[in-house]
Amino acid sequence: MFDDKYDVVVIGAGHAGIEAAAVVKRMGKKVCLFTFDLDTIGLTPCNPAVGGPGKGHLVFEIDAMGGVMGELVHRSYTQIRVLMTSRGNTARVLRAQIDKKMYQLEARKILEEMGVDVKQDEVVEIVIEKGRVKGVKTALGKLYSCEKVILTAGTYLDAEIVLGFKKWRAGPSNHMASYALTKRLLKHGVEVTRFQTATPMRVDGRTIDFQLMKPLMPDVGITSFKFGKKVDKIRQVPSYLTYTTKETVEVIKQHLSTSPIVIGNIAEAGPRFCPSIDRKVINFPEKPDHQIFVEPEGFNTVEWYLQGLTTSMPPYVQHKILESIPSLKRARITRYGYAIEYNVFPPFKQLKPTLEHINVKGLYFAGQINGTSGYEEAAAQGLIAGINAALSLDGGKELVLSRSSSYIGVLIDDITTKSFTEPYRLYTSRVEYRMILRASTAYFRLTPIAYRLGVVDRKFYEEVERLRKEIQRTVELLKLKKIAPTKKVNEKLKEVGSTALSKKVSLAEILKRPEFNYSLLKRLFPEYVPELSSPDAEFEVETEIKYEAYIKRQLSRVWKREKFEKFEVPEGFDWNLLRGKISAEALDELIRTSPSSGKEIARLARVSEEDLVFLYQFFRDKKFRLRILGMKAEEL
Repeated sequence: MFDDKYDVVVIGAGHAGIEAAAVVKRMGKKVCLFTFDLDTIGLTPCNPAVGGPGKGHLVFEIDAMGGVMGELVHRSYTQIRVLMTSRGNTARVLRAQIDKKMYQLEARKILEEMGVDVKQDEVVEIVIEKGRVKGVKTALGKLYSCEKVILTAGTYLDAEIVLGFKKWRAGPSNHMASYALTKRLLKHGVEVTRFQTATPMRVDGRTIDFQLMKPLMPDVGITSFKFGKKVDKIRQVPSYLTYTTKETVEVIKQHLSTSPIVIGNIAEAGPRFCPSIDRKVINFPEKPDHQIFVEPEGFNTVEWYLQGLTTSMPPYVQHKILESIPSLKRARITRYGYAIEYNVFPPFKQLKPTLEHINVKGLYFAGQINGTSGYEEAAAQGLIAGINAALSLDGGKELVLSRSSSYIGVLIDDITTKSFTEPYRLYTSRVEYRMILRASTAYFRLTPIAYRLGVVDRKFYEEVERLRKEIQRTVELLKLKKIAPTKKVNEKLKEVGSTALSKKVSLAEILKRPEFNYSLLKRLFPEYVPELSSPDAEFEVETEIKYEAYIKRQLSRVWKREKFEKFEVPEGFDWNLLRGKISAEALDELIRTSPSSGKEIARLARVSEEDLVFLYQFFRDKKFRLRILGMKAEEL
């Protein structure tokens, strides 16, 4: 009956599908990856960039767990920059511009080198018997047996492109889309809804006036998204920053009647954190100067991407918008901006935290079909779905990363425990423990887990461990080594504008001073401060020492939350007793949902970290509880 047998079938070769197929193969399972077109593996249909706040953290975590996105970025970047430097060591993260075609070629190359079976065919049905996956059926009439299916179809399910008043069936960049799979899944109790997203026009770089823009130069001498690999300063190219004008806003206001948002021929559930330029004008009609980041699509093309100028207004309006911006006045459009509407399977109450469907055993969902946005969120889900599918084949315990362990854990916990009415994007503000989950600690947190699962090899694990121990030893050394207030020492401090010592202090205390970094400390006290293996090691030592108090405080909060999640709420507890003691949003949510445990409380979208800290103390400490409620013990 079946034409071939696999352990796992992955449907869709975007960022989620690539990670899923690669990790399943690394874990020793037979896997097949299906795609409409082999030439579009790793397609990046929107922005030519990977990383940034939240998203960059995900890329490092994916790399730490043996994923391939970091390697693909390293092979295809046109520029890498360090962002958020003004917010301190713990906030900084990388963002890379990529060559889109190079990224695709390298993605296919990596999969083929790994030995992943890749087939150009459309899966039109997932064969499900008695609530369990048995195989897949394709448009070419082929049947493949498998125990696990990972659906990573992105924005291709029942996809429709919207451009002004026009709407037609097609996937991203006018590629093929799938119109059979959803209908068959609905028969098995899978819930579906519709989301939309959009992309800006692309323009010919030879018609852009770059002299009127601010160049954004790449950073050099930094480590890439791939562990241990440096960024090449020679090959990088700049991107640019420009702005809309009052005239731009007026043009859009005059033509709002042609916007699909106003016409109503598109789903309302669009990305709130990456709105179209027409939505920006609707929401902020008095603001004239919206940022536009002008980014190259690759080394071997003249096309440039206009980040911040997303729109699906008609072509003639898009021309008028460009004409209103001095630096883009002469720009020739090569591809018009458009919106795309597609099917989403909301994970809330539908997926387990392993990303397996609650009703269909062996069926996993990952990527934008889970209602998320962005290449990075998709890749992270694909990685976890792949790991869990492979573990499940052997009857092993599946992997669920906690919110205190990783950005990936926050992402998956959010989408499986909270309901979202728009594409979900992982911002750092969603992450409670940002201080300990900084990008620079991704390998120390996650590589040991990946090694135990057999996803990364011993050599990689040992190199991460070597670096961790080097940092730990150095931190301890700097805390122990005391410097006396000698004349020579104080002269050195005075030379660099630092306060003289009046008593013995540790090198760690000196490093905590704002004017000091590890490099300066090493220059002043070379006989005591060790030479480390890399600037990254120096940076991490510096961060651990400078932010020690904040890190300890957050670790304490992690411990308290883990304890709190095990707590059972007293039956019939009257939440109104806490009115005025916690935020009004949290109180409304607690009254509405009546949670029975600390774990349920911690998953509520409107209950903040500050509310959780209060509630932990309230339920744990009887004296505190009595004081808050103004009661005597016998009254409680």
